[in-house]
Order: sequence, then C-alpha cells, then structure tokens
Amino acid sequence: MLKLSTAIGSMPHNDRKKAIEIIMKNLAIPIWPQLPKISFRESMYAQYSEGFPCLEVSEKNQKIFFDTNGDVLLSLEKFYEKIIADDLEYFKISQDYAAGLYEFISQLSTFHFPLPAVKGQITGPITFGLKVTDKNNRSIFYNEQFTDVVVKTLTMKARWQIRQLKIKNEKLKIIMFIDEPYLSAFGSAFTQVSREEVIKYLNEVSDGIHKEHSLSGVHCCGNTDWSVLMDTNIDIISFDAYSFFDGLILYPEKLNKFFERGGVLAWGIVPSSELINSETVESLAENFTDKVQQLIKKGITAEAVKNRYIITPSCGVGSLSEELAEKIIVMTKDVAESLLKT
Repeated sequence: MLKLSTAIGSMPHNDRKKAIEIIMKNLAIPIWPQLPKISFRESMYAQYSEGFPCLEVSEKNQKIFFDTNGDVLLSLEKFYEKIIADDLEYFKISQDYAAGLYEFISQLSTFHFPLPAVKGQITGPITFGLKVTDKNNRSIFYNEQFTDVVVKTLTMKARWQIRQLKIKNEKLKIIMFIDEPYLSAFGSAFTQVSREEVIKYLNEVSDGIHKEHSLSGVHCCGNTDWSVLMDTNIDIISFDAYSFFDGLILYPEKLNKFFERGGVLAWGIVPSSELINSETVESLAENFTDKVQQLIKKGITAEAVKNRYIITPSCGVGSLSEELAEKIIVMTKDVAESLLKT
C-alpha cells in the first residue's frame, strides 16, 4: 500500500535551510529544492548544463546554448570517453548550480525518523533537447550528433544524483523524477519527435535510474498523450490532476496495464497557483475521491487506484511567493493525511 505525499521540485526561497525545513516538516517523501531565485544557474535548464560538450552558459544574458561551430568531433570524443568509462563524477551537479541539493544531503543524517524514500529530479531529455538551442535558435534535439548526447548526459546526472542522495545511507530508497513539461506539446506541429522516440529516450533515462536500484517517475504539468508514458518502463506518472484529469481517463486499458506492472500515479490534485486560495483540504480530498471513482467506473482496478498513489502539488512552486508556496506544501500534507482516514 502506498499513500504518500511529495512535491515537484522548485521552491521560491533564497534561504535553502528554510526551504528544506518546510519540505521535511510536511512531505512524507522529501525533495531537495531547486532554488531558481538564488541564481540563473539554478534554473531548470542551466542547473543540468555541466558536462555537456559544446554547451555555453551566459548568466549575463540568462541563456544557455550549444556552440556547434568549433571542433565538435574533439568535444564529442572526450564526452564519449567519459560515458564509456562510466565516469559519473564528470557529470556531477556542482554546489553553485544546486545549493538545495547539497544542503539537503547534509541534513539527511540529522533526521532520525525513517523515511519511506526521498525524491530527486532532472530535466527530461525531450524538454531539454527541444528547449535548448544552438546559436541559430534551432533545438539541439534536431541535431543528430547531439540527440544521444542529451539523453546520455541527463541519464548520468540522474545516476550521479542518486548516489549522492544515498551517500549517508545506502539503503535509502530514491525516487528520481524526469521533468518533461514539453510533453504537453507532443503531437503538435511544434514538436517533431515521434512516439517511438519519446518512449526510447525516456526508457534510456529510466533504465539508468533502475540501474541504481531506484524508482523512476515522469512529471508533465500540462496535458499530453498519457498512453505514451504508460508504454514506457517508468514507475510513476506524475500529472496535473487538478486541471488535466480528463486527458488521463481516455486510456483505461493502458492504465490498467500500467498498474498491473506496479505503476503508481502521482496526483497533482493541489493547485500550485492562486487557485489554492479558493480550495480547502475537504474540497481537494473530495475532488480526488470523485476522480478515483471516475477511473473505477472506467474499469480501472479499484485496489490499485485507491491504495497506490502519491499526492503532490500540480507543478513546481518556484515562481510563487514564499507564503503561497508554503501554503501549497502544507495543503499537500493535509490532503494526503485526510485521505489516509478514508
């Protein structure tokens, strides 16, 4: 039985200790906080930029881009040497790019209560590859030389991160989320990535996470073809249940197969916006319960959908005020706890 709470990743705090205090106090599965208001280097693309060949980070212009005009082959040769050597340390995320990660790791040993798991996150290969461009503003994913680079680099970063989170307790369970907001554009004229490619790339990252004996999850905060994720080997599908539940319910057969292989839904039933001010614990718990019943009526296995879930905010809260973000995190805890009583 799995009935827990967690969050997506970003927090608006400048004080990393305060952010972690809020997280540890309220989330059954604590996360390390991404803190984009501290520095551009903590934004969801720059944060994972170290170790990429030919990638430039311009803090002044608040931009990262691939410079493919130089000696690309030499850079790629060095890159693949590191991949072949399985040199995870080469792909580390340094403290200047993830202050919350290092503070979180340092505090893990001070908590004496048992944790069911802790959660990390990386930007997914589809989102990173489509968002980050070359100097000509062409998505790097459309450069055949670099598609594999993006997937492998992010896989290595996920694996490195898992080992860091386990560094003080190798038995600690880790859940690694792959954040893929750009999947909401899948199938549109703006995204020339096929279904087969999405599955292939996500599976490669997920395989790397499984190699470290950890669970993989994918988060998409918009609507998408959820059947694509159900066809991957991802363990947890995280979705905005508050706004986009109707898209998920379209695939009952695939969702049943997802549950049959042990899959878990992370329900973003707590809105990560001002909408939280018009909700209560009771209204959100009722919203969740009603949607669970809709799935059951569609033929989804009741035992799985009612007893194997995670409650989360609908998306990250890094762009909000600290007060609003903290309210959302507390509400997430309260909703999850109220559901335990039903």
